[in-house]
This record gives sequence, structure tokens and C-alpha cells, in this order.
Amino acid sequence: MPIDVGRGCPFSCTFCCSSVFWKRSYRLKSSEKIIEDIKFFNKKFGIKSFMFSHDAFTMNKRLVSEICDSIVDSGLDITWKCTTRADCISEELILKMKKSGMDIIELGVETGSPRMQKIINKKLDLDKVREIVKFLLKNKIRVTLFFMYGFPEETEEDLNQTLNLYCDFLEMGISKASMSFCKFNPSTEMTKKHFDELVFDPEIKNLSRDIFGYSEEIEMFKNNKALFPFFYHLNTPVRNNYQHLFHFSLLYKSFLSGFKFIRKYYSNDVLKMYRDFYNNNIDVFQNDMSVIHEIIKEDHRQMIKNMVKDLDKNIVDRFSALVDFSVDMRNVARSKTDTFIQKTYAFNYFEFKMQLPIEQFTDSSCELIIEKKNGKVNVQIVSA
Repeated sequence: MPIDVGRGCPFSCTFCCSSVFWKRSYRLKSSEKIIEDIKFFNKKFGIKSFMFSHDAFTMNKRLVSEICDSIVDSGLDITWKCTTRADCISEELILKMKKSGMDIIELGVETGSPRMQKIINKKLDLDKVREIVKFLLKNKIRVTLFFMYGFPEETEEDLNQTLNLYCDFLEMGISKASMSFCKFNPSTEMTKKHFDELVFDPEIKNLSRDIFGYSEEIEMFKNNKALFPFFYHLNTPVRNNYQHLFHFSLLYKSFLSGFKFIRKYYSNDVLKMYRDFYNNNIDVFQNDMSVIHEIIKEDHRQMIKNMVKDLDKNIVDRFSALVDFSVDMRNVARSKTDTFIQKTYAFNYFEFKMQLPIEQFTDSSCELIIEKKNGKVNVQIVSA
């Protein structure tokens, strides 16, 4: 249940309209008011899980600390999540937030390029972001991270840094991560600077398409560019050459067991991985976006394998086996009941667990049981 705990953000990121709308002011409701709201929804509807709606909830650490203390003192048995900046939380505050029920936190990282962090005025110290995320995971708090690409000044080198940071965090064990185009929101510094260059983009993904029909609104969006700039984009090499990076990032996230090995083989050149993925599935990406979504949903396993089809045969075979293993792990994990899969895979599970480079995998196989029991997924070796 989302509850409004305050508003505003004192920062001035060039792409964000929050600071413009709230004129960089920041406020939190009193701990008494927040507790009152929680108790109301808890008593009336039995709700025990809450989203504390705020763009930068932990900006005032003292007030957040008071809110956490009030939740604990009230005896409320709840869980909650919030959105904030990684440089606005400390280890001490995280522990207090966890004690009061926080089990999920959302952080906007946006870019993995130090150069772009300065340009978009986000100014995060990415090393410290890593430290905070590690601490959150160590304390069993689920972490959601947001990334964007397609900024006006962004280069391929910047984007590759972002993608590697995205992949690093996935391999660290974060719960969710999103990779999306940067949006041109009304009245932001970035939108004002590039407004005349923005072109209408009928393919851009937006909530309105799902709720209202989208196609019926196109003329309204075209005739009111200042109101709806997020339906427009800026033609840049990065934006145009990596149109389907969203699909690639979703597949990377979903089949991490195989992808993390092949990223090392590509020497962390994730853009090269994407280009191979795109070029070796070009017949799919020549369709309309709605058709692409459906094909990827049905044929993602083969599309992933196609990415490496021009590499050494041993790499292709090992990676294909890891993809099959990833798919089966995913299917078992998603099962709503206890289940298992018993299958022989063309890789050595011990080498997999040792994280050996994929080119050092031996020509061997193993029979595994992937089992979900009482909500937990385990892998057992039958024979190797």
C-alpha cells in the first residue's frame, strides 16, 4: 500500500522534473502522522506492507531515524520499502530502517560513467554506491536499481561502463534492475536544452499505451510537445544504435548463470555482446515492436544461443548448456509448487561453481537435479 510520507528533492539532476516541480524543497510528514496512516490501513484493510512514497526519503537522516524509532515503539508488525539516493543513507541508518521493517529499497543510479554522473548532475560516487549496495545485501535487504541510457552527451564508452555496472550489481545478487531510455520530462534542464531537436517516437514504452490505448492519443501527443516530451527522443548514435538494449538487459538479468561467464569471455565488452545478439537475430528485430516482444517471449532461449554462434564451437556448446541450465533454474524457481527437473547438462558443475572462465571448461557433462522444496531451490549432483 503506497502512503505519502513527504515530497520534494533538493538535488538538481538535469533529467529529473521533481526538483523543478517542487523547486528543490524537501519535507517529510511527522512520524505521528505516518504512524497514524499506517495504523488506519492496517486496521481497516489488514495491510502490513507499505511503500513510503517519496523521491528522496532519507535526505533528512534525523527525521527518518525518528520515524523508524516510532514504528518500533508502536509495536507495528509491518514491512516497508522506499526510494532514495545511495549517498543519502548510511550503514547506521540502514540498520535502523531494517529494524523498523524496511525490506526493500529502490535506488536511482542512472549511469555507470563517472563522466556522465557529472554531466547529468547526479554526482554519485559509484564506488560508494557499490559499498552501500553490498551492505544492504549483506543485511538481507532487497535492492532495486534504476539505470538509463541515451543521454544527449553519452558515448559508447559511457554506455559500456553503465552496462558493466548493471551486470556487476546483478551478479552481486540485487533483486531487480531496470535499463531504460532517458526520458525528456517537462521543463527539465535537459529538455529545455534539446527541446527543438526532439523527435516524436511512436515506439517509446509508456504506461499510457497499456491503460488508454495509446494509438488514439498520438495526435494529442504530437500537438502538445511541451506537455508530453517523454514521447519524444533525441537522435544520438547511442540512442539509435542500441534501440533494443532493453530486451538484451532483461535477458541478461533472467539468465544470469550463463551470461556472466560469456561476459568475461568478451572481456567485459557488453556492447560487443549486444551487437552479436542483435546481428545474429536481425530477422527478429526487423519486425514491429509488438511482434518482437512476442517472439522474444517464445524464442528467447534460441535467441540467446544465436548470440555466440560465430564463436569457437567449444564456447558455443558450453554456453548453450549454461543457457539451458539457466532456463531450467528459472522455471523451477518460478513454480508455485514444489517441483524438480532431472537432466544431463553438457558442462562440469564443479567448474561452474568454481567460476572458471568458460574457455577453461573441460569437455564433460553432469546429471543434475534442480529442485524447489518449501520455497527454496537447490541443485544436487546425480553423476558427473
